[in-house]
Amino acid sequence: MPNNMYSSYLRCPEWSVLRLKIIARDNQTCDSCKCKKSIRDLRVHHQCYYNDIETPWQYEEKDLITLCDECHKAYHEKNGIWVVEVCDRCFGDRYIKEYEHIEKGICFKCWGKGIVFKNKNILC
Repeated sequence: MPNNMYSSYLRCPEWSVLRLKIIARDNQTCDSCKCKKSIRDLRVHHQCYYNDIETPWQYEEKDLITLCDECHKAYHEKNGIWVVEVCDRCFGDRYIKEYEHIEKGICFKCWGKGIVFKNKNILC
């Protein structure tokens, strides 16, 4: 999804509601440095992105954390953006029938998880 489209999603009421809920859940405290800040100085961070989820508010709450602006910027400068994708070796099936004789067919690329994490080393 293009960055300008994602930015427009962050201005939607659906995201605003979820954002405030996550910040309240986290007691207005940065998960990284543990500082307490005003709501406008906090960001709700997606710990990873899924290719099949289109909007930021469709994520489960467990995938979201509160970070202060400084920690959020530092995180992305250091780590880029992690995207979860369906394994392109087993196509999400977790095993490959043709290789049942080796490790009971468990896919060696995703190690039987059906997904892989890829770092899209770009800044928000």
